[in-house]
Amino acid sequence: MMFNVIIRKSVNLIKNIHQKSTYKLLYTKYGIGNENFLQGKGCEIYGDGCFYVGEYSYCGNLGGFQVVKGHKITIGSNVAISHNVRIYTSNRNAEYFLTGNGEKISSGNVTIGNNVWIGANVFITEGVTIDDNVVIGANSVITNDISSGCVVGGVPGKVIKKY
Repeated sequence: MMFNVIIRKSVNLIKNIHQKSTYKLLYTKYGIGNENFLQGKGCEIYGDGCFYVGEYSYCGNLGGFQVVKGHKITIGSNVAISHNVRIYTSNRNAEYFLTGNGEKISSGNVTIGNNVWIGANVFITEGVTIDDNVVIGANSVITNDISSGCVVGGVPGKVIKKY
């Protein structure tokens, strides 16, 4: 019994060391501000682009940030990103696959301002800029820029209220 307790404590200690070293690597590779960001389980940043986050921002469980080389995701301060949010800097172009016209892949930077709240299961596509003081409702797909002081929701995301 005592042996099991010692093993369990040792495993938890190793997990904590691994998590801290992983965060240290992320903070070194990407520009992540103070006071935590990737607190949710299963958050991942992938790609060879640049990723910047201001201070006092948070990402819930299973957040995914795809940053392709040559592009960046910039997230301001005081941003709350709920669970299962996806933000991509590139995407396949539906028009190309349906008609053969246009570019095969579309890509662009994603910028999120300060004091933004993003609800659960939101998808933000390439090239979008979200200004300060914005709320995005759960299950929305954001394909266009959002101006400051808006509440947005839907597929595709549309302004529901402006302050």
